[in-house]
Amino acid sequence: LAKRESSGDLNLTPILRSGNSSYGIITAARERAVDLIVIATHGYSGVNRFLLGSTTERVVRHAPCPVLTVPARTTRRRSGKRSQLDLKRILVPIDFSKTSKLALPWAALVAAEHNAELVLLHVMETFPADHLLGRKLLNETITPFIKERESDLGWMANSLSQSTGLKVSAVVRTGKPFKEICNAARKLGADLITLTTRGQTGLKRVWVGSTAERVVRHASCPVLAVRQLD
Repeated sequence: LAKRESSGDLNLTPILRSGNSSYGIITAARERAVDLIVIATHGYSGVNRFLLGSTTERVVRHAPCPVLTVPARTTRRRSGKRSQLDLKRILVPIDFSKTSKLALPWAALVAAEHNAELVLLHVMETFPADHLLGRKLLNETITPFIKERESDLGWMANSLSQSTGLKVSAVVRTGKPFKEICNAARKLGADLITLTTRGQTGLKRVWVGSTAERVVRHASCPVLAVRQLD
């Protein structure tokens, strides 16, 4: 495979290991000080994911470097051949934390390389209990916060555009973060989602979950996950 796919300036080095897949990938990445891991995801959910687990999600959670995940189910083809990498719009979820902003330099770098547009997305999380207020009262309650976030995100987009020369827009939505991120990517025609993962493990991950891992599992386009390193 390495010999067949190598061409021009591209040299592929094959490595064969035995044992746990995610551990082997992460260990090899550390040993070789790699700058990026590229891996496909099958998008298992429900019983299949519970029984089989997800190598990709474990790699995203523990990798020592950014991870680019490519959904195997959405490989596009043109004239019977795999399409060339063509990035026109990159979605960057922002929750205004320092952690989420770590994805911005990576997104800007990729956008500059492909002359792509950056779309900053903020999701105001809502919960089932919120709807007990009724639609009218709920809208009256959250509308001021939405306008405030739109203003803050718009300022961030404008500042980023001025400093990089890139086209940057801003979108604010309400709902469950991972669902709204995936929905926005589909509706906006995003070619890439760039976000930060905190790499939570143990009980904290069980209780809080990981938006990044859920996005990796359900996204219809590639996801570049930049882990916050300790």
